[in-house]
Amino acid sequence: MNVESYKAMAKQATQAIQAGNQALALALLDQLATRFPHKAAIHALRADAIKSFGDFAKAHDEARMAVGLDPNCIAGYQVLADAAWDLGHKLEAQQAYEKITQLELDPEVLALAWIKYAMFMAYERGPRVAEKIAFKAVDIAPKNPDAWAALGLAQFRDHRPDEAVASLNKALSLDPHSLHSEWILATIYKWIGEDAKAHALARLMQDEPAGKPLAAEIHEHIRRKHYNQGITPETRK
Repeated sequence: MNVESYKAMAKQATQAIQAGNQALALALLDQLATRFPHKAAIHALRADAIKSFGDFAKAHDEARMAVGLDPNCIAGYQVLADAAWDLGHKLEAQQAYEKITQLELDPEVLALAWIKYAMFMAYERGPRVAEKIAFKAVDIAPKNPDAWAALGLAQFRDHRPDEAVASLNKALSLDPHSLHSEWILATIYKWIGEDAKAHALARLMQDEPAGKPLAAEIHEHIRRKHYNQGITPETRK
């Protein structure tokens, strides 16, 4: 297989992943992996495909193969970090996220690396450390809504809801349709008692397929709270 054929097949596989065509994507990547068993980029792409189709355990193993072949394989570490986190391997996930930020990256990729690392640290480790990491993402990409969302999450986990709300409103000003930002902000409103604002955001979230279960959780939490407080719930459209 010449270089042009290799690139064409890899591109076709990437397009199949994006289109959700699991059978085609894996068939193409299996062919490439057979012909280039020691090429880290192929194993990283295959790991990403497997992860996108929901098999985090296999994606984790494939990503480990990629970084084993190339210690500087950024794509491999990205999948490894995400898969390890999903599988509960928190130390491995943290090490992989940190490793990505130490590699030579262009600003856009580096910002994404800091964002994911900040999100992980906010959820699983210390919010103060997560905030410092999130500020690195904001400094590199001040117009990236996910950077501000990561900062807001860290501030919320550090019990500073006012600062968190400001950061998340900044995120939503940059991307009014950011589901993740809406969910974090709605969760903050839910816990600080701003029920009307939480409901309003949940209504926006439920318009997206991925947002329906998140919105339902927000609505149900507030419904139960009102029930326990003896408050008659408002009719929601």
